[in-house]
Amino acid sequence: MESQISMILASPRLGWGSRLKVLTVVTDPRIGGVQKRISFLARCLRENGMQVETVLPKGSKTGRGVLESSGVPTVAFSYGLLIPTKLDLSIRDMLLWIPQSIMFPLYLARHIKTLAPEIVHVNGLLGLRAVITAKVGGKKVIWHLIGGGYPRIAIWIWRKMLRGLADINVFVSHTTMKFYTGSDRTMGNEMIIEEPVDVNYLSRKETSPEELLAVRKDLGIAKDERMILFVGNLNRNKGVEILLKAFHEVIRNRDSLKLVIMGESVSTQLGYQDQLDRTVRQLHLESRVAFVGNYENLRGLLGNAAVFALPSFAEGTPLAILEAMSMELPIVATRVGGIPEILRNGIEGIVVPPGNPDAFAEALIAILDNPLKGNAMGQRGRETAVTRFSLADCCSKHVSIYRTLAVGRSTQDEQ
Repeated sequence: MESQISMILASPRLGWGSRLKVLTVVTDPRIGGVQKRISFLARCLRENGMQVETVLPKGSKTGRGVLESSGVPTVAFSYGLLIPTKLDLSIRDMLLWIPQSIMFPLYLARHIKTLAPEIVHVNGLLGLRAVITAKVGGKKVIWHLIGGGYPRIAIWIWRKMLRGLADINVFVSHTTMKFYTGSDRTMGNEMIIEEPVDVNYLSRKETSPEELLAVRKDLGIAKDERMILFVGNLNRNKGVEILLKAFHEVIRNRDSLKLVIMGESVSTQLGYQDQLDRTVRQLHLESRVAFVGNYENLRGLLGNAAVFALPSFAEGTPLAILEAMSMELPIVATRVGGIPEILRNGIEGIVVPPGNPDAFAEALIAILDNPLKGNAMGQRGRETAVTRFSLADCCSKHVSIYRTLAVGRSTQDEQ
């Protein structure tokens, strides 16, 4: 297998009499980095003779809509997590959770049999049941491991018992790889593929003044108001309460500042949204903070922002940072997960320790009070996004992996 991985990135373009079928599995119904990556790669994969379909849980329609708008067919099943998402399950919750958890592998196995994909590409640690189901069904499996923040016991179990389950393990950064494997070195069936960003669409040159003005008008933000922007799903790992406290310090002697928070609340953590709302009221930020949900025009938001903020406690390689870099925004983020690998402190932005509102506020002030410094960071960020995180490079690696595994499967079938 080691020689197979070493050949992947250099594998030649192969001609296919019929389209290679790839089934991707997503464990989160909300729009996020995984769904965007699949959406970004869809056209490229089709051009390389590959048919992609995605299975994802029932729930929010945003993630499914992003995929289908890119021409990726989707199928939604009741997923059910490996463990309950809260300890105080009611009898009704338990009665729903148990059959969903049991039935998902059966639904998936039936769909795999119907679609007959050559490869099943599972995203996220919580996709364990999908990995097992695909392997039992005799499919080649890629396990794409993205974020951190999981309990140590879960990672220990993966490391000791599950690491060799898939045909290939893919990590989004060296830090993510080390989090899962405990080592700086990959095994023979492992590789790193950094997340991509659409630098052609997310470009200030492609963003018109009319588009920017329309966003401000829609959100009620005055022309002279500067904007701090957060983008991400609203869960405790994102540390939004830290950003609110930092913002409270930033505006003490600064007028005309607005904090815009774009993202969807997690259905299993609705109490977190309530906590954020209470914090806004306690800090008297009602007129200075706007929760805009999954706002349709991300490019317009990024184009209007003065600085991008991501105060996370745990991350893999956050696409939100790459999107901000592509739009030439200076960034303040925390030193967690793969962030230090993509955001160099003092170069494209400022990196601070997690859970420290004072340090986060100080970094925001350093950029807001020195626009020339912020502009220079933004320009360097754009250069990094273009040269390192292109769709073309990411697609090339995916195509190579898929073709290599498909060739191996064809050889086994012939034998």
